[in-house]
This record gives sequence, C-alpha cells and structure tokens, in this order.
Amino acid sequence: MGILVNTEPVDALAMMIHKDFAQKTGREVCEKLKDLIPRHNFMIPIQAAIGGKIIARETIKGFKKVVITQKKSTISQTLRQKRTISALGLGKINRSVEKELSPQVAGMISKVNHLIEVKEV
Repeated sequence: MGILVNTEPVDALAMMIHKDFAQKTGREVCEKLKDLIPRHNFMIPIQAAIGGKIIARETIKGFKKVVITQKKSTISQTLRQKRTISALGLGKINRSVEKELSPQVAGMISKVNHLIEVKEV
C-alpha cells in the first residue's frame, strides 16, 4: 500500500499489508497524517492506494481569505468600533485589507459589518 500526499507518492510511508486490512489501515494513516500536516493556503489531498486504486482519502483544507474594505466613516461610532476597525488594519475610507478568515477576524467583522464591505477571495 502506498501513501500519496498532494498526488505525489511518499516512499517512506509505503507498507506491505494484507488486502483485508488495507482499507482500515489506509484510513487510519490518512487521518493521522491529516492531524500532523499543518494547513496551507491551498488544499492538500492525502490518499492511500494499492496499485492505481485509491482506497482511502482525507483532505487538508486551505485557509480562506477575505478582502475587507471600509465603506463608512467612524466619526460618529463608539470607541469600541473604532478600535475594531483599526485592529482589522483599516484607517481610511475605501482602504482594503486582505485577511485570513479566522474566528477572531469573523468576530471583528460581525461587530462592524455596517461600516465595511467583505468579499471572499
């Protein structure tokens, strides 16, 4: 059984195994590799194969990115909203910033969504 990471075979992870146990073992190896390999900006498939037949697959998801643009002024807003805008990296109207969509950024966006425009990249 061979292991493919991003459609490239990894010889160090290849193993000889009985056909009856191959699917279960392949699934376990793919799940462990999914936990060990860090996320990147793109999707990474991890596959277990026997010959040319894929018997197990896991996918490491890539980061999502958003472009945030300030559309309204913060003049009559609360201090908390002004600080949130500056924490996002926005200072002037029509300035845009590209950010990775994490739970922290999503929370900041929801606080000031009436002042900004958000587009996914």
